[in-house]
Amino acid sequence: RQSLIPGSHLPAEQEQAAFLEDAIATAGARRVAVLTHKPLCLHDVTETANSAACWRPQTRELLQRHVREGKVALIISGHLHESRDRIIAGARHIWLPGLAFVIDMPSEWRMVMGGRKRVGHATLELGAAPAITWHEPASLLNIDIGGWMRAGGIGLYGPLAGEGLPYPQSPVA
Repeated sequence: RQSLIPGSHLPAEQEQAAFLEDAIATAGARRVAVLTHKPLCLHDVTETANSAACWRPQTRELLQRHVREGKVALIISGHLHESRDRIIAGARHIWLPGLAFVIDMPSEWRMVMGGRKRVGHATLELGAAPAITWHEPASLLNIDIGGWMRAGGIGLYGPLAGEGLPYPQSPVA
């Protein structure tokens, strides 16, 4: 579903949460893989800083509860244009690379997130132990848009990418 919806206070937020609950409930004993545009976190699900790179901290519990219960085993995402495969807090987190471009390939200004910054794609074989094969065809060009973004070229795309947290903040308890 849409990783910008959790925490948005939009009507679609409840609909999406209900969809997730229903999908997990009907999976029975099977463990579930969740595909989402943004990663759940960068390094740890307990990160407290808001970031345009991943889910907001207050929304991660939507999935993390199911990870702790052993129902969600795999979380697949993109967004960062980096490839990475790690176990974080009991679930396997796979970041898929960008196919069109990379961002700050030499890591000169963007925070280091621990992924590989190359264009490519992946093949995932599902099963008891999902197997991933990374592909970086020589015919794909590693176009780095980092300079464009650093110079402010992101423009109107910023709010869609999570910059400035365009959604209302959660009510203070």
